[in-house]
Amino acid sequence: MKVSKRKLLYGSLFILILYVNILSQYVHFLGYLDEIIAIASILYVLTHLRKIDKELFAMLAIIGLMTAIALAGNVIFQYQDSSIAILKDILAFYKLPMTFIALYTWSRNKNLNDAHDVAAKISEISTIVMFIGCVISVFTDIGLSYGVRHGFRTYKFLYSHPTYLVYAFVLISVVLVSEQEKHIKKRKKYYVLHFMVLFCILFSFRDKGFGYIALFFVIMVLLPRRKKVKMRYFVIAGIIALLASYQKLLEYKSWSWSPRNALYMNGLQLALRVFPLGSGFATFNSFLSGEYYSKAYYLFGLERKPGLNPIDYVDAGDAQLPYYYTQFGFIGFILFAVALYLLV
Repeated sequence: MKVSKRKLLYGSLFILILYVNILSQYVHFLGYLDEIIAIASILYVLTHLRKIDKELFAMLAIIGLMTAIALAGNVIFQYQDSSIAILKDILAFYKLPMTFIALYTWSRNKNLNDAHDVAAKISEISTIVMFIGCVISVFTDIGLSYGVRHGFRTYKFLYSHPTYLVYAFVLISVVLVSEQEKHIKKRKKYYVLHFMVLFCILFSFRDKGFGYIALFFVIMVLLPRRKKVKMRYFVIAGIIALLASYQKLLEYKSWSWSPRNALYMNGLQLALRVFPLGSGFATFNSFLSGEYYSKAYYLFGLERKPGLNPIDYVDAGDAQLPYYYTQFGFIGFILFAVALYLLV
């Protein structure tokens, strides 16, 4: 069967996105794929400003304002001396919104049925292969696991960490859900595939994976059975998510000054110190702020903490929100919330 060049291109790109973590272990330059995509997206956006929707143009304005606020923090507070670190962090900050805007603008009014069909086929094959690996890994160690949790081997397939497996299966799951809507008569087939996906996510034993399983259950099982969405279903989803993350919450509570807890608590203190601006790019809660060690960490004695010191900064960037409410400050955090609303 002859495959068109377009389908071959779409398939190659989807495989690259799905397995980039695995491939980058052997082809190291692929580790910079997201940076390459980000730069290409920025160039595309800048050269197609007239084609961008009003809502997305508003998002661009917000990104510009947040950039200005953070740069002002860099100039005023000078917690980061490296211009390279600042430029790298700006690129990291631009990755998601710029890629989204570029893809949306490029794909609008285009027929992408071929791309979707190819992604669906690759997702089906990938699900079956990884499910077989997961079932075998449950009973015997074949090198596809990552330590033990709750008495079971955590499944990672060939990824470097189970988290990357969860990310891949979330992408696969979204593709399969979309494909299921096009093939109503083949629902049983997709029920089996969904089971395989959720089974593999379950045995990754990641809390974010448990959260996705809860979300999937509510969206795919509870909501379609009701014409009206009632508050109790959101309550059910909240309870399921709480139960899924309860052990992790207890774990966090038991840590008096864990790296993540320190990033949250000291991040709030830093945000108040630089209020209403931010501390600036590459200054707090990012790997770059550890690699190019930020002076802000010395304010709270974090240079003495394992995982957050100048030599061992593996936990820098382990939290999420502190990155935004410290580096972009109170004003920037509100703008970030507005940008998320526009993104959704």
